[in-house]
Formats: sequence, structure tokens, C-alpha cells
Amino acid sequence: MACRRRRGGEPGPSRTTELCLTRNGETLWNRCNRLQGRHDLPLTETGRTRAGDVARRLAREPWDALFSSPLQRAWQTAQIISAELGA
Repeated sequence: MACRRRRGGEPGPSRTTELCLTRNGETLWNRCNRLQGRHDLPLTETGRTRAGDVARRLAREPWDALFSSPLQRAWQTAQIISAELGA
């Protein structure tokens, strides 16, 4: 997951883009220390709770965009973050 925020005034060389990369919340395979790769696993309750914690922290600042992979665990994490950001 990535959030993008632009800083600075007018577009041009003085304008910067800040990225914030986050990991998806916990899945059952994370809990078992198993690699998931492209296996499409949902978040656990702990994963949803931790995604909410990250979302509340990100909500302290304005963000322009939110990007996610299409995998269920990443998408669920992004939806939780998006809801908190009001996006």
C-alpha cells in the first residue's frame, strides 16, 4: 500500500512528493510465518485492528492518493485506511 502527498506550492522543481508505504494487516499465514506470495488470503481480526491503528495515524496528515495491490489482504487494509481518511 502507498499513500501519496505533494508538498510545496506551484508545480515544478520545488514541489516534492512524499510516499508512505505500509504493509497489509495480519493474515493467518503471517501468524504461522508462512510466505504468502500471490495467495489471496483475508485479514484476521488482529490484521483489521492493526490496519485501523495505521489508518488513524495516517489521518493526522492530508493525503492525495491511496494505492493498493488487488490482493484481498492489501485491498482490505486499503479500505480501512481509506475510510479513516475520508477518501
